[in-house]
Amino acid sequence: MEGYFLGADGGTVYNVLGEKVRVLAPTEATCGVFEMFEVTAHRGEGPPPHRHDWSETMTILDGEIEVSIGAEKRIVRAGDFVALPAGTAHAYTVVSECARYIAVSAGPGSGNFFRDIDATITGPLESLEPVVAIAAAHEVALA
Repeated sequence: MEGYFLGADGGTVYNVLGEKVRVLAPTEATCGVFEMFEVTAHRGEGPPPHRHDWSETMTILDGEIEVSIGAEKRIVRAGDFVALPAGTAHAYTVVSECARYIAVSAGPGSGNFFRDIDATITGPLESLEPVVAIAAAHEVALA
């Protein structure tokens, strides 16, 4: 594989239930080892408790996010780091007006999930049914 560069305005951007998810490094650019995303979300946004087969990390750039890992909850802020092992139930909710973070996930998985959510849910969410179906297709279990 050759090197990979991405400009400040580059990368595919997905709308994942209101969150803006910009692909910084797809798995193709990392020989399948990891994916990297810049996520921007607003107050109240974030996924419900869920688990999946890939590990992920969050490095908070701006704002405040309440992160739950199992039964533990913490408010994380700019400069904080969170590691989420594969198979661990986790969730988060943005508690500041807006938050931005870098997410890294091990191997492929989350990018395909984000792509399918963006392609399928194009308007207001009227039912969780399509989210549950997409999650199941990507082996994401709602906890």
